[in-house]
Amino acid sequence: MTAVAPDAMSVLVVEDTAAQRTLIAHLLRPDGDGRRFELTAAGDLAAALDQIRASHFDAALVDLGLPDSDGPATVASLREQHPDLPVVVFTSAALSEVADELFTLGVQDVLSKDTTDRETLRSSLEHAVRRHHGHQRSVLSFTDVDSPADLQRAIEMSADGMLVVDEDGMVVFANAAAERLFEGRDQQLVGSTFGFPLHGTIELVLPGGRPCHVELLTTWTQWEDEDATVVALRDVTERVRAEQMLRDALMLRDEVVSIVAHDLRSPLAVIVGMLETLERQVELTGNTSELMARMKSQAWRMNRLIENLLTITKLEASSIEPERGSVDLRDLVDEVLGGLEIEAPEIRLPADLRAFADKGHVDEIISNFLSNAAKYGAPPIQIHGEEREGAVEIRVIDHGEGVPEQFASRLFERFSRASHDTRGTGIGLAITQRLAGINGGEVWYEPVEPHGSSFGLRLPRWSPEDDTEHDSAGDTSGTQSAQ
Repeated sequence: MTAVAPDAMSVLVVEDTAAQRTLIAHLLRPDGDGRRFELTAAGDLAAALDQIRASHFDAALVDLGLPDSDGPATVASLREQHPDLPVVVFTSAALSEVADELFTLGVQDVLSKDTTDRETLRSSLEHAVRRHHGHQRSVLSFTDVDSPADLQRAIEMSADGMLVVDEDGMVVFANAAAERLFEGRDQQLVGSTFGFPLHGTIELVLPGGRPCHVELLTTWTQWEDEDATVVALRDVTERVRAEQMLRDALMLRDEVVSIVAHDLRSPLAVIVGMLETLERQVELTGNTSELMARMKSQAWRMNRLIENLLTITKLEASSIEPERGSVDLRDLVDEVLGGLEIEAPEIRLPADLRAFADKGHVDEIISNFLSNAAKYGAPPIQIHGEEREGAVEIRVIDHGEGVPEQFASRLFERFSRASHDTRGTGIGLAITQRLAGINGGEVWYEPVEPHGSSFGLRLPRWSPEDDTEHDSAGDTSGTQSAQ
């Protein structure tokens, strides 16, 4: 591994898919305004363990589905090899099923490939390292004390719970904060077997039955001339409770949205059917014909809203699997334009510019960009594309007023609109972001000078090997497991 610049963070990227490694490199590319990331790739667990033994890393970005390891066991192996390495999980697995176990293993953050953008990934890595080393300093500083008496005094004065555990797993010393955390035990803490993993998060029961979640971090030391472990214990109950409340609220929200959308779908289908029947069987003239057209338009608008609600609910539940293959972007743009009533845009796309993605998903993303350009922007509308760094990029540019600066950071959030007067539901761009994510890509917005908007889509570039790998994967298994 090459030397890392002082202001750069060295990150081990444990990911077996070349397209995902390319995407990660793009998300963490230098921007001239923040920390730089030096990336080292490992395609499987064995290679990752070799890299950890050979080099120093500030953090590891880890996929859970590797050729030689799967699920939380991947993290457990990495932590066993290097307990002090901050780990961020970046995966398309069903996170709700494994998040608790991952945090117990000491993972600093868990991110979904389907929804994570550039800023989220960068911030997660930076905060993971900061949290890990901020907690670690409360322990590692004890290795710098001058004498055993100073070490004991430092442990006693710590606001965090501190234990000293000997090589046999016996607690030989505990400070007052640790004694309070273990008050609910039937036996004395000192002299008992610790019996917990030496990293991750454990749950204790305090007097009165109140559960308490405790985060652990360890370092080695000498205690009475014998090797021992100092275990730092930090009460993170409020953080765990807040995380659980957020998960519950998100689940409830998604359930409500899904139920409402399903319940609206059937009566709306009846309304649309009745309107079409009236249109065929009754001669409409003048204002009546105009009213009928407006009613049908609004009914179909409601139908699109319901479909969007169901789509984004499925995306956030990771229940949509892309059917990826070769997508000729020029052909697809022509197909999209054939279904839209907009002024002919200026198109600059290289011949044979192909993405490796789900064609229907790319169609929906580009349709959304073009519809928004026609609805909220102003001509001329331009479609530009290029190949860059092993990926393909396509941009839809308009020359309207652009997106208000204070709103730009929230463009891709669900139900986000620039103002209450803005038309639309605020769902479309959120869907584009998630569709891009599950196809190994990303979407973004950039302002255009002197005025206007540019919406971009980046996807893995197609190569013949992609079809070979895709077919091979299909031959070995009838169903594709979540990775």
